[in-house]
Amino acid sequence: MIALVLCFAYFILVNAAEEIEETAYLEEYDFTLPSLLYLKSGENLTRNTAVRTYSASLAISGSTATCGGTGSAYASMASSVNLCMYLQKYNSGWTTVASWSTTVSGTTAMLSKTATVSSGTYRVKVVCTAGGESITIYSATKTK
Repeated sequence: MIALVLCFAYFILVNAAEEIEETAYLEEYDFTLPSLLYLKSGENLTRNTAVRTYSASLAISGSTATCGGTGSAYASMASSVNLCMYLQKYNSGWTTVASWSTTVSGTTAMLSKTATVSSGTYRVKVVCTAGGESITIYSATKTK
């Protein structure tokens, strides 16, 4: 009986030590990467293979909208980056009122453009393409 109790105690201690070691191991890593976003039910968690970073921005001051977009690629996956930026206005759906694009040899593309806007709600749509992969992102909406 004593041998059985000792074996059981040993088993509990070994499992506890393994669990503590695994937890310490996991705490060494940062799981808050930009690609780890909140997922909706049914979505898959995937990592971009060529596009590294991307952003879209919009600022409106008076009648001038300042639109910005950036995109970069992993150097090992792409030798050029294409960036398309669209200023969109909401009117029973999003319609494009201005667009710009650039392609760069290298790993980073940036666009910064201005456009005249009237009253309404706007956003910037950016499509970054590199290494056969395309990522679309939208800025926050702004109302004039």
